[in-house]
Amino acid sequence: MLLALLAGASDAANGPLRIDPQPIHNSECGCSLTEGEQPWVSNFVPPLLMQDLDDGAPAVLRLDGADRVLPMVTGALNVWGASCGMPVNARFAGGPYVVWFAGFVTRTCYENDGCEYFEFRGRLSVVREDGARIARPVTGSCGC
Repeated sequence: MLLALLAGASDAANGPLRIDPQPIHNSECGCSLTEGEQPWVSNFVPPLLMQDLDDGAPAVLRLDGADRVLPMVTGALNVWGASCGMPVNARFAGGPYVVWFAGFVTRTCYENDGCEYFEFRGRLSVVREDGARIARPVTGSCGC
């Protein structure tokens, strides 16, 4: 019984898993995911995840109150040239966290009057090694 109480106490010490918006603005070029399902909002919404456009670049997320740089494990957010409806999947892992995005391309704009980006929608999920989980509906974009 004491062992069970101690194990429960250590799990509770980790607290609930948190994913928070970045305290910084979007970079001029790159990929980002913001919370919510509506891609066109008039106010700036801080991103939950940011990634440079470089192939295989790590993602930056604010998890449990600290910025985490997580290397890409599989997939890609930057699926340049994708058509609407194409699946987008990316998985990142580092330390006690595994993060993945699963979604699809919703809007494209390639080389049209200086417009070079695409948008997608899906779900951002995070699992911490203690089993804590969180998922959020997100919209995202890659480009400049």
